[in-house]
Amino acid sequence: MLTELDAVALEHLCEAYADGRDARRTLEEFGPRYYETTSSNGGKMWRAHPAVGVLKDADRRLRGGLPYPPQVLACLLRHPR
Repeated sequence: MLTELDAVALEHLCEAYADGRDARRTLEEFGPRYYETTSSNGGKMWRAHPAVGVLKDADRRLRGGLPYPPQVLACLLRHPR
């Protein structure tokens, strides 16, 4: 049975998945994950695209997951009590 806390955890998991999906799409459109820019002293440097940070954060949040394996969660969602 899913509790209210489980529902909140599932919502956060879905948000993390959506954030990661959107970051991946952004990077697909942008191209490389890094871009060349000029530093304040005129030198060239490479920076990560901001979506790289969003993707890393989403992956970290997804690894936190739920306290149930995916098969159990699917069963609970199909047969709530």
